[in-house]
Amino acid sequence: KQAELKRDKTLKEREELENFIRRFSANASKAKQATSRAKALEKLELEEIKISSRRDPSIVFRTNREIGNEVLEFKGIGKAYDKQLFSNLELKIEKNDKIALIGANGVGKSTLAKIIAHAISPDTGSMHLGATIELGYFPQDTSNLICENLKLYEWLMSEKFKDLDEIRKCLGRMLFSGSDQEKMAASLSGGEK
Repeated sequence: KQAELKRDKTLKEREELENFIRRFSANASKAKQATSRAKALEKLELEEIKISSRRDPSIVFRTNREIGNEVLEFKGIGKAYDKQLFSNLELKIEKNDKIALIGANGVGKSTLAKIIAHAISPDTGSMHLGATIELGYFPQDTSNLICENLKLYEWLMSEKFKDLDEIRKCLGRMLFSGSDQEKMAASLSGGEK
């Protein structure tokens, strides 16, 4: 980023010098300045911007079919543990809606996500999923989810994902390449998990 900014500044400086030289090189009173700036222009070097070797992980979620208009509807949903997290929650999510669960710790964001994923049941109310909705849920605590005595690609070979090439491509997009894909799940850091 800094190299790009420096390069942009140099390009702007070069353009200003060229404009000055073009405008005043024939002008007798400014000829000396134009010659001086021509020398400065010759000394001006554009640094090559090196392409970064840094890669960011990416994952692509593809749908099996077009999503319907109805996505999710809550009617009177409530949940409490030691204290009431939410009650009488009414919510309707339709196709193309954008949703964010934002709030302080302990207000029920994860609980709400677990209710949507059918990982836990609400104390009150009902939830209806649209006919075209296929749920996927990756919990915050993966300790019960990851089978640590398997290699990464073996762990991902579940009933839905049997294609080893697709699994290896997915691991590659998450920056696990070559021998990293042979790692045992137990050896992964918290962030890698």
